[in-house]
Amino acid sequence: MATLELDNVYRRFGAVTALDGVTLEVGDGELCVVVGPSGCGKSTLLRVVAGLEKLDSGSVRIDGQDVTRSEPRERDVAFVFQSYALYPHLTVRENLAFPLRVRGVPRAEREGRVREAAELLAITELLERRPGQLSGGQRQRVAMGRAVVRRPRLFLFDEPLSNLDARLRGRMRVELIELHRRLRTTSLYVTHDQAEAMTLGQKLVVLRDGCIHQVGTPRAIYERPADPFVAGFIGSPPMNFLEGTVRSGSGGRLLDWAGPAVPAPEWVPEGPALLGLRPEDLFPGTGPLAMRVRVVEDLGGDRFVYGEASGVPLVYRAEPAQHVPSPEEQISLAVRPGKEHWFVRGRRLKPGG
Repeated sequence: MATLELDNVYRRFGAVTALDGVTLEVGDGELCVVVGPSGCGKSTLLRVVAGLEKLDSGSVRIDGQDVTRSEPRERDVAFVFQSYALYPHLTVRENLAFPLRVRGVPRAEREGRVREAAELLAITELLERRPGQLSGGQRQRVAMGRAVVRRPRLFLFDEPLSNLDARLRGRMRVELIELHRRLRTTSLYVTHDQAEAMTLGQKLVVLRDGCIHQVGTPRAIYERPADPFVAGFIGSPPMNFLEGTVRSGSGGRLLDWAGPAVPAPEWVPEGPALLGLRPEDLFPGTGPLAMRVRVVEDLGGDRFVYGEASGVPLVYRAEPAQHVPSPEEQISLAVRPGKEHWFVRGRRLKPGG
């Protein structure tokens, strides 16, 4: 196991800055997930750590050792790619053993490590098959097995589940959590799928345009997003937003927006503001939001009601016992007390200022 430290890392491709002053620490044995939209720099970050991309400035340290100028083979990291990258003419056993063979590991030790990895990933019965005879999930297990047999200081995962169907992705997420619990190897995992990010990560890093917007536990980031981008990106369906101006009146502070004014706490300053509301924190009742229903999405365990209020899109999650309105129906929505998220000048306000 090892620690990973990135200090003020920059990587540019011509006029495009892929990594813009990234500073990050990953603890010994920690599973850190980097999440963000396509093109935000996630894969570039992994390639920089692996030594596949050279830095323009900044430094990378693994277990306290500066590896900024070290070659990839000197860093002792294992990379699991989005594509399985298996040799089609080799059996599973030979694919697993290949990275050990090129490093000159003795045959008896190679066979022991292959057997251990196969048992860990439940692919022992597949050892004599070739990749073309495997399902997508089995190929992904083999790809992870090639990393496991190396016993590296650091695992790097580049969206390894993105080629799998939704049901298999869910199962593989659970298996990855169990694998990390057994191996306790420091891991950096990138994805654009927030379900993966929320499920897998002990530490979550939200990246956008090469910049880190927030670092924390998945629960802390969900409950206390640092800015409107994080608030809108983390959560499905995404957070609702009401944009307007906070003013003081005879009845206290109010947010003037496209619809009827909404009460604002005294600690929100006057001026432009953004009010964020999670779908689960809205419910039918006497409240300030008059919503016209457009679509009801029934997912079995969850039901989401989509519509608009004064031209602003809204969505709320209907509780099992609640009446579900029909399309074009007009309803009023209330907000669960204390569940509002207030943003001013692009940053989340804490209660009290």
